[in-house]
Amino acid sequence: MELVSGEIAEDITNYYAVSEQIPTVCALGVLVDPNTNGVLLAGGLLIQVLPGALPQDIEKLEANIATRWATDHHHAPQRA
Repeated sequence: MELVSGEIAEDITNYYAVSEQIPTVCALGVLVDPNTNGVLLAGGLLIQVLPGALPQDIEKLEANIATRWATDHHHAPQRA
């Protein structure tokens, strides 16, 4: 599988969309100290919908993730 962009979250999302065909949300983030360039915090999430999930529950999850992630990081996570 080729890399799409070199951005880890985007490449992971693409892998699940193309190879596994599993709806997936992947978001990663790193907080860097501007004075030392050291990593202060790092984290992420990988969410996959289980079989039998209701469409309205999936929509609510997607909206919650997009709202929360955009508030904290000023852009949306990658989604397959």
